[in-house]
Amino acid sequence: MEILTSNPTPERVMALRPSPGLQDRVSALLARSKREELSRQEEAELERYLMLEHLVRLAKTHAAQHLEQSA
Repeated sequence: MEILTSNPTPERVMALRPSPGLQDRVSALLARSKREELSRQEEAELERYLMLEHLVRLAKTHAAQHLEQSA
């Protein structure tokens, strides 16, 4: 989130990737969610991660459009 609020270049936005640790955590939460084993706190954590992913996708779409227009 810090990068998205720092007025990054389109190239920097396109380069955003989750850390391996974050990928592992989200995968674990998604697997437990499918088995209906999440606590309320974990459900909220997963929801925050999914919202952040949505925001990054929107930012990447906007950045890609900007790069296309600049080309």
